[in-house]
Amino acid sequence: MLKPFHFALIGVGNAGTVIAKALLQAGNQCSFFVSKTAKGKIRTKKNFKNIAQIYSHISQVSKEYWIHLDIIIIAVPDDSISFVGNELAKLNKNLFKKPVLVFHLSGCKKSTEIPKLSWGFRASFHPC
Repeated sequence: MLKPFHFALIGVGNAGTVIAKALLQAGNQCSFFVSKTAKGKIRTKKNFKNIAQIYSHISQVSKEYWIHLDIIIIAVPDDSISFVGNELAKLNKNLFKKPVLVFHLSGCKKSTEIPKLSWGFRASFHPC
C-alpha cells in the first residue's frame, strides 16, 4: 500500500477536479491549486472547502508549499501545457527536498511538452 503523498493541481477544469477529489478521498493531501480564472477559483472553493491555497500563477506560490510536494498535475488545455511546463522549469531546485513527478493529462501531447526539470521527472497521463 502506498503512503499518502502531497500533490498540487494546476488547472481546475473537469479532469483536474475529478482527479484531485479522488486523490483526496484516498487520503492524499493537496498543497495548493493554481487557477488563472476567477471562475476556476470560485469552482475550487466550492469543490474543495478545506483547501485554502489557490493561486493565480505558479510564481505566486509560497516557497513552503513546494518543499513537501511529491506530484504536480498539469490539467490545463493542450495549448497551455508547454507554457505551464516552461514556468515550472524556471523553479529553483532548492525549493524541493526530493524529486517531484510532474505530469499532464493530455491524450494528444507527449511528456516532452514539459521541458526537462532539474528537480523532477516528467510524464503524461491520459485519464480516459
